[in-house]
Order: sequence, then C-alpha cells, then structure tokens
Amino acid sequence: MTPVVRVPPTEDFTQFNALVLAQSSHFDLMVDWAGNECRKTDGLEGLTKPLVKKVEAASDFIGGKLKDCRKGMDTIQGKMYDASRTFQNTETDNTAAFTSIFGGKLAGIPDISTITQHDLIGTFDDDNVILKTPNVDTEYQEGALRMSKDLSAYHNQYKGVKGAKGPVSHELTAIDKIYRFVTGHSLISQLFEPLAGDWGRLSYLHEAYKTLSDGCYTVSANLTKGLWKLGGEWEGEGGEAFDSYMFKWSQGIGGIGDYARVVADACDVGYHAILMLVRSAVTAIDALINKALDLLKDKVEKMAAKMAAIEVVGGGPEDPVADVVAVGFALWDIIDIYKKVNTIVNDVARIVGIFTNISTKIDEISKALDPVAYNVQEFFAPGSQSISDWFSQSVVSPESKPGWNPALGMARVKMLPQ
Repeated sequence: MTPVVRVPPTEDFTQFNALVLAQSSHFDLMVDWAGNECRKTDGLEGLTKPLVKKVEAASDFIGGKLKDCRKGMDTIQGKMYDASRTFQNTETDNTAAFTSIFGGKLAGIPDISTITQHDLIGTFDDDNVILKTPNVDTEYQEGALRMSKDLSAYHNQYKGVKGAKGPVSHELTAIDKIYRFVTGHSLISQLFEPLAGDWGRLSYLHEAYKTLSDGCYTVSANLTKGLWKLGGEWEGEGGEAFDSYMFKWSQGIGGIGDYARVVADACDVGYHAILMLVRSAVTAIDALINKALDLLKDKVEKMAAKMAAIEVVGGGPEDPVADVVAVGFALWDIIDIYKKVNTIVNDVARIVGIFTNISTKIDEISKALDPVAYNVQEFFAPGSQSISDWFSQSVVSPESKPGWNPALGMARVKMLPQ
C-alpha cells in the first residue's frame, strides 16, 4: 500500500497561484522596460556608435527571455491546477502523476520539507517590482562634458548649419582650411567627430539595466519564498519534483537579472573611465585651438576676413588650396604656415591617442555585453557560488550575498524550463 504523506492544503495551492499571477504582472512591466528604456541608443554617436547594436542585442536577449518567463507563469498556474486536482483524486503521493506534471527531480536540490527553516522563510507575500526612471549622472551636466557638447555644436556650425555665422565660426573655419591645406585632413573632423553624441547615455543605460536587474531579482525571490512555503508542506517524491521545477524558474529568472547587472556594471565602469578621458580630450582640444589661433593669428585674420567678404556676396571656393591662394599669401607666409601647422599636428596626435584609449574602453563595454556560456553544473559544485549549498542554507537571494559574481551567475538563464 502506498504510504499517505503530508501534502499542502488546497487553499495554499490557490495562494501560490495568486503569487504566480502577480509575477505575470511584473513581467509585463519588465518586458516593456527592456524594450524601451534598455534599448535607448540615441546619442551613441562618434566613438560610442559601435555600442548601438550591442545594446540593442542585449535588450532583445533580455526582453525575449522575460517574454518566455511571462508565458511560463501561465504554464505554472496550469500545472498547479493539475497538481491540485491530482490531490483531490488521491491522498497519496502519486509520484508518476507529479513527475509527468513537473518533470524529474533535479540532482543536488534537497527536499525542502526536510529543511527545518522552511516555515520561517516561506511566504506567499508578493514584493512589488519598482522600476525607477533613470537619471543621467549629474557630473554629465557640468564641466568638461558640457564643454564637449559645446564643441560638438561648434562642429555642426563649421559644417554649415544655419545660424553659424560670426567671427568665431570664421576664425576656426579658417584654421581648419589652413590645416587641410597642409595635411589634407580636416582639423575639425579629427577633433570633434569622435566626441559627437551624448556621453550621458551610458550613465542612463547603467541605471536602466540596473533597475531591471533588481526587478528580476525581486521576482526570483518572490517565487523562491513561495516555493519554500508550498514545498515545505509537501513531502515525498512528488514534492521534490515540484521543488526542482520551481527552483529552475526562480534561478533562471535570477540569471536574467545577473545578465542585466553585467550590462549595467559595464556601462557604469566604462562611463566613468571614459568621463576622465573625455575631459582630458576636451581640455587638450581647447588648448590646441587657442594655440592655433595664437600661432596663426595673422594668417587666420586674413583668411577669416576674406571668407566674410565672400560670404557677403555669396559663394566662394570650397577647396582649401583655392581658399589659401585666394587670400594671396606670400611664399614666406606659406612656409611659415607649414612650420606652425606641423607643431599643431603633434598636438592632434596626442588627442587622437586619447581617442584611441576611449575606443579601447568602448571595446571593453562591447565585450561585456555579450552573454558568455558557462556550464550550469558549476553551480552545484562546492564553492563560494554553489547554489545547492546556499539553497540548503535557506538563502532566498544568492545574488545578494557577498562574493556573488553576476558574470558567472548569468549562466543560470539556461536553467529556465523549456
């Protein structure tokens, strides 16, 4: 005769299903967040442009997994209904029936009903998911980065944006023409195009992904506590099958949170590292422009005056060589221009070196945004990040413990039931 075992009361199945339904609402919010706030790439231009596709891919990956989880909540409710009906038909632990509903027991996961702390941890209470609207780092609103936006605005003026007339525009455009006459390259393009865009977008994305990560952790903890409540009341192999099934869901959702946290951390670390480099670049650019104005003062004044005169009548040559010839510089002026521009070239090279360092940081962010495939079994081996050990110790949110590595933890995504 099959032994009678302790099973959850029917009302607890109902409360557990209500908890799962609440998570469905949380997933609806998070899916929308992932597809909007976590996908905002406007402002990623210049050196940050390569990040656009990476950010969009991260948003799509997380959004897709969250959609799967949203559907999964409906699946869980259906399985819980089937399990409840099975108990109504028999008072025994019908292992075959429950295995067909929940699947087999996951090796390494203990029977929750045998852990004494389950009654202290388990609850059907739902902690709400709060998604906080990102705030751009206040540092971005001041100082060097504001200056870089001003410089980018100047760059737009040089390219012929309406309303770009004035002595400053003429002088710096004159420097650009003289520089191109000697080097064949645009000084304006070399200095300003890499700084184009909104560097504060990285700070925004950090906040967007971090709050989404927190949301995933909250849902994972909600389901874990519900699992401890219901699973703690359910003895036998059927209860163990339920434990393993819900464990996969809670840990898989935690893995999504880990990946979102990896993206958030990469944007944050990269942003602050780049912030310092951009400040250095802006300071160097400002010094270079002042140096160029000082070195080439008389030549710039002549060319700026000529350009202003041409602008009055409309038209004029766009070729820098033709522009220089049109001004009527003497031979010794041309020689002097070559000498002084060559000193500027060295300064430009140093600024380009800063841009190279920024690009390196961008590459580091880009690599961090790629999901890395780790062996899920690593989490069941003894060590600082052993999920089964922490589960046995009644740890509801392992990712909240010191030493948790989200870059490894995101492998838990593979634990999501198919």
